[in-house]
Amino acid sequence: MFSKLNLRWALKRKSDQQLNFFADENFPVPLVKILNSFDGQSKVTALEEVIPRGTEDEEWLRVIGTWQPKPIVLGGDGRILKSAAKLAALKGANTHFVYLADGYPSLPWKDQVIKVLKSWDDICGAVTKEKEKTVFRVRMQGGIELWRRLSEFKIHGDLPKSGQAGA
Repeated sequence: MFSKLNLRWALKRKSDQQLNFFADENFPVPLVKILNSFDGQSKVTALEEVIPRGTEDEEWLRVIGTWQPKPIVLGGDGRILKSAAKLAALKGANTHFVYLADGYPSLPWKDQVIKVLKSWDDICGAVTKEKEKTVFRVRMQGGIELWRRLSEFKIHGDLPKSGQAGA
């Protein structure tokens, strides 16, 4: 099954197009390894590969904001969107943010992998297509949705209501 998905994706992408992703510490490290095996054109770096676990989000967002090319952030959840300081750091990093909807951690591991792999084409396509830095949510029922563009956040008094960022 995975080889068919990988072949379909390889046929859709330009051969010279490489995407760089950075997975926060809430994104499962084994899933990072699977994504690196699954999509030979993209590189997914787990936080713990380059930054100590437990580093504050604002700090690692400042660090990756200096990288060239800028990585797309993969979040295990949308909690980063609920703090004004973290949201400001995300805006400052000037990159896309793709996070797993609430419910992913409670799924059996195999189901998490299958859902993310089935959505991978959509994730890569969306971040390639959207020039403006955007927040995307990987939905429980599959696929992704454009949640909000970073420029639409006013930071103060404009945070998602409880449950919205991860719903």
